[in-house]
Amino acid sequence: LETISVDWQGVDGKLLTLEVLTSDDLQSWSHAGNAVLLKTSNDNSSILQNTISLDSPTEARYLQVRTTEGNSTGFNLTKANAEYSKVQSIAPELVLQDIEFLERSEDTKNGLVNIDFESAGHFPASYLQIKLPQNNTITNTTILVRNNTNEPWEYLTTASVYRLMQQGKSFTSPDVVLSPTVARYWRLQFNLSSGGIGAQNPSLSLGWLPSTVVWNARGQAPFTLHV
Repeated sequence: LETISVDWQGVDGKLLTLEVLTSDDLQSWSHAGNAVLLKTSNDNSSILQNTISLDSPTEARYLQVRTTEGNSTGFNLTKANAEYSKVQSIAPELVLQDIEFLERSEDTKNGLVNIDFESAGHFPASYLQIKLPQNNTITNTTILVRNNTNEPWEYLTTASVYRLMQQGKSFTSPDVVLSPTVARYWRLQFNLSSGGIGAQNPSLSLGWLPSTVVWNARGQAPFTLHV
């Protein structure tokens, strides 16, 4: 249940503060929400605020509605409807695009390993999925981008990444969250002093949440849509 709409008699033209409690055994009660109700009218208009939104959805068996201030004299609750949404919002599935491994270079002087990738399109990356090649790897990586080979690398973020195997189960680090970024070249830089990467190369995928575009076409066909 998500909301409660109520009808009542008395206490017209005044703000009425209510609290909702929930219980499964009529013994232990928990706070579930507050609301201010108002019912007033005159010859020209009327105002009715009779909805209580719970702090969070509840499946409790019992609901208790009670006044919280001393202005409830004459208040008589006559009806209550508990409501819930029949349609649940579902987060869209992340779109992932693998990008091509380009080259690996090592800066032995500074103890760095650079692994470069090239994107085949202008993808609005908000997530990076880094798959490490070997089990029991825990390391840090610095993520850099650029659009042309003659440009300097631009720092984006640093992330901790891992791939562990315990009791027959594999555990991997979550996707790296970014501000939306479009870039052609991507670099994962590993420092040997913080774990390194080993002899094999990781893979890299760009991720983003899809958007829905709705448009209304006017005039004569054919139409061209630019997004």
